[in-house]
Amino acid sequence: MFRNKESIAPFWAQQVVALADFSVLIDHRSEDRSSELLATIPESAILKCDSSGYPQSAIMSAAMQECFRLGAEWVIPLDLDEFIPFSTRNQLSAFLDLFSEHRTLRWPWRNLCPEEMEHEFTLDQKFTYLHAAGNHWKVIINRKAYERDPHLTLSPGSHELNAETDVFPISDTPLRHIPVRSRNDWFAKTQQGTTAVSEDPKFQQAGYGIHWAEHALRGTEVSGRELNQTAWCYPLVDCKKFHLWARKEEFQFLYPTLNRELTVSVLPSSVGTITVKGDLAEISWGEK
Repeated sequence: MFRNKESIAPFWAQQVVALADFSVLIDHRSEDRSSELLATIPESAILKCDSSGYPQSAIMSAAMQECFRLGAEWVIPLDLDEFIPFSTRNQLSAFLDLFSEHRTLRWPWRNLCPEEMEHEFTLDQKFTYLHAAGNHWKVIINRKAYERDPHLTLSPGSHELNAETDVFPISDTPLRHIPVRSRNDWFAKTQQGTTAVSEDPKFQQAGYGIHWAEHALRGTEVSGRELNQTAWCYPLVDCKKFHLWARKEEFQFLYPTLNRELTVSVLPSSVGTITVKGDLAEISWGEK
């Protein structure tokens, strides 16, 4: 699921080309070139969503269930600021095979902070991260979980699976997360998130998205030091130990393998729509 992620979309698209058998992407009211850039991904579909508020749980749950109906063995729900730490599909498959007996995995975040946040974002730069492990993660879902409960759903942010199933925590090879890419991107992101949450009373009552408003209040005049702190500690607003424990890491982009094998597409179409109806969402595919 994405909205106005033009600055990072080309980089994210290349990892999907390299690693995914097929992908379903949800464009939630983008007004930039995000969809145009992501439409270049082979074996992918972009579903347009025009629902107000922050219906991420309903949307991602419907997309996850659809991927399993289309034959997926594993579903990895990613945002466009999240990068898988493998360079080939074989590496990722071998890694997932290690956990094949588990229905759900927790993949921890490692927040990466760009060295140059006053300029246009690129992966061709140095990043820093906190030495201490973070306390946030995304889930990966095995087909076994879907076969046990075809109606399983994801929590907002895809941090949890709302079902009774075993959850195995991955302790190493963390997911690379770049929540703050540039000063301008960050300001736009906090304003966008705050607006979306304000349009969704249920989301507010559940206490989700509060960090957006807290970050947005800081505006564009935050210092470079504070911006680094935000990147390292996201979604936390205050993190006092960042200065002592940050260290450099060279981030090597996961370039795709260009000799992709031709396969028969399992996707009904490359385009479609997804409509939110209460706590659920419904997918309508376009013509092949």
